[in-house]
Amino acid sequence: MPETITSNTPAKSYITLVKPKHRTISATDNALVALSSLFFVGGVVWIPSLYIWLYRKWRTEENKKRRKVYYAILVTATFFGIFGPHRNRKVAKLIDFKNWRIIKAWCNYLAYEVISEVSEKKDFNLKRDQAIFAVIPHGIVPVPLALATLPQEAHESFGEFRPVVASATRFLPGLKTVMGWMGSIDASKSAIEKALSKGERIGLSPGGIAEMFENFPKPNRSRNEECVILKSRKGFVRMALKNNIPLVPIYCFGGSKTFRRLQLPSIVEKLSNFLRMSIVIFFGKYGLPIPLQKKLLYVLGEPIRMPKGASALDENSAQFRDLVDKVHKEFCDELTRMFERNKHRYGWGHKRLLIV
Repeated sequence: MPETITSNTPAKSYITLVKPKHRTISATDNALVALSSLFFVGGVVWIPSLYIWLYRKWRTEENKKRRKVYYAILVTATFFGIFGPHRNRKVAKLIDFKNWRIIKAWCNYLAYEVISEVSEKKDFNLKRDQAIFAVIPHGIVPVPLALATLPQEAHESFGEFRPVVASATRFLPGLKTVMGWMGSIDASKSAIEKALSKGERIGLSPGGIAEMFENFPKPNRSRNEECVILKSRKGFVRMALKNNIPLVPIYCFGGSKTFRRLQLPSIVEKLSNFLRMSIVIFFGKYGLPIPLQKKLLYVLGEPIRMPKGASALDENSAQFRDLVDKVHKEFCDELTRMFERNKHRYGWGHKRLLIV
């Protein structure tokens, strides 16, 4: 059964780190968001189609000079597509990617706002110290995690971190490049452990692909429920304990509403989870893969510190498993308090959070 906490939670002081910059969205912002959405989502179709067209032109072109041009374009595209030397964080810094106008357009379009409930403590620096940032919810499209990673405003609020992304994203042309510029980490245990061992700060969405299917219109789900998958998701807690790294809960109000989806047979959900890739029919503005204009409110919760000596315990021991359960419960409780404290501020006073 899902956990539901709807009791009145005492108010807590907060600091607004980022305020929405514009009340009205410019035509430029609208155009940039729409075109970039169609470019990256539609890239699954148009990039392979373009490649096939170039190949056919190369094979059928009679003019030798033009044929050489098509061949050069094909070889260059193949090289960059496979080896991707441009997919590097150094390249992103060189071209100042995170300050591009297109990212600012997304922030304006979604009325990007960040507030912090983190108390100032000398033993932890939110912007610099190693931590695991748990960004919830995942969303039909992982917009919450993306906009916790990309904007300069995010870096100024809680520092930079490397996002953990599904392995299937490497098959998405265009988007794969952006993932490289973000310094993304493959969602495999070995890749994450390697990053943590190097002292990297990481961000992830614990609910993953499965969470995409959990909210309305799923049968027996209400529009007034916000469902997050956490009960069985304890891997991120184990990693925090093993590496003695604080967990920082981040709840993104509106993150589950930027797109809608069609309810497909349950077998599709099971297949998606098995393949670890989303098989979903989603849509937004005008029925296209353009996000709905929903405000995003990020709430930074109190970092959860790991008990001393936990990292020295055997992962298979009963003591370690008890600690995992204890920290996991603390995380879920803090997340629920964050939701209850801030839902009226966002205009969701009628909603409740379900942890399933």
